[in-house]
Amino acid sequence: MADGGMLLVFSNPSEGQDEEFNRWYDEKHVVDVLAIPGITSGQRFALHQHDDPLGAPAPKHRYVAAYSLEVEPETVMKEFSTRLSTGELDVSPALDVRSVSMTFWSPLGSPRTS
Repeated sequence: MADGGMLLVFSNPSEGQDEEFNRWYDEKHVVDVLAIPGITSGQRFALHQHDDPLGAPAPKHRYVAAYSLEVEPETVMKEFSTRLSTGELDVSPALDVRSVSMTFWSPLGSPRTS
């Protein structure tokens, strides 16, 4: 997975904490995550609400952060754990930690363009 892998982090703010959540995530958390060796880039996305013509259920998360990796997931998770335990990586009370989902993804084939 090292070349081209992705870490996707799905999350929600704590109730009534949207502004603080987004400020912390954009100004502090993304910067801290990008300081982890092997994470080469990151970008956040907010859910765009729309009517689904197929009637699929609405997603449970309002935000996702996508990080590109050049190392194995185990290396990233070890560093996450270390930095959380030392306080170098913090968790804001504005983050609903019960909603967080961190998933690693491996590419299938090469990128394509239209």
